[in-house]
Amino acid sequence: MHQGQTASIIRAGLTAFRRSFVRMAGLLAATSVLLAVVLWGVLAVLVPIVWEQRPMLLDAGSGLTLGGAALVALEIGLPVALLGLFSTAVAWGALAKLADDALAQRALSIRVALAWGFRRAPALASATALVVAGSAVLFLLAPFFVVAGIIGLLGAPIAAALRGRAKNVRWPTPRTSLLRALPFVEPVRLIVRWGLFIPAASLEQNSGRSALARSRHSVAESGLAGTFVIVGTGISFLVVAVAFDAVQRSGAPVAAVLALFLVTQVILTGAPVAILTALFRSVTPRSSATMAVAEPQLRPRPAMHATAFGLIIAL
Repeated sequence: MHQGQTASIIRAGLTAFRRSFVRMAGLLAATSVLLAVVLWGVLAVLVPIVWEQRPMLLDAGSGLTLGGAALVALEIGLPVALLGLFSTAVAWGALAKLADDALAQRALSIRVALAWGFRRAPALASATALVVAGSAVLFLLAPFFVVAGIIGLLGAPIAAALRGRAKNVRWPTPRTSLLRALPFVEPVRLIVRWGLFIPAASLEQNSGRSALARSRHSVAESGLAGTFVIVGTGISFLVVAVAFDAVQRSGAPVAAVLALFLVTQVILTGAPVAILTALFRSVTPRSSATMAVAEPQLRPRPAMHATAFGLIIAL
């Protein structure tokens, strides 16, 4: 992919986002309501169970013991986290479906997108867990990478001199050592390589690990332009999030903040997914052999549109 295609990919992604904005808003509202209802039911069952175990959780001073905190995290925190991960995967898969349909100028349907998201949720959830775990590990190991990079730079002249004497010396290049010496370069590189995992796991028939490999391959094919799109999308996400936080702290009316929250949620979630889907499709053309699920026959559903608008207003 050439550098000149970067702007066209971003425009295509934003066009797809604009075309599917209302349906993305309705979809996110529906998944939020569904998650809230499921969480309420789960907590209604789990909290009384944990409350009955309070003699095991509290010490003599009525403080939570270390074992009690671990038990609460296991019995309440873990199920809530898994539900959150699954609902996020459903929403991302459905958003990717809407974006892909908008890019291909096909009919858009919240119902079909949600069904698609549920089918692809296991693969997308596993890919998300691997991305989070891998990034967290590399962030924790970042100081060691910096030290390794500095050692590599200091030892580069010695390695070059030994190579000049026809000795087989394996040593990282100065460029590699310099990149490692910069803080947090390794986790950022990993995030960029796996930056297309959402469309890769959502739109193709693969597992979570295969989606990460597919993402790495697609990012490599896209070259610097693809890296720019992924990094630029991430920076834009942070800018919008910081701007919304500033508005929220400014003392604006509650109704305005709630309306802005819904719009911001759609922008922070839908726009990045649409742009990443456009990038993925630019290097990975649509193929029936890799489709996640078969294309359904759509008919207009005015009732679904009315329901989406009702959920948006209710939230």
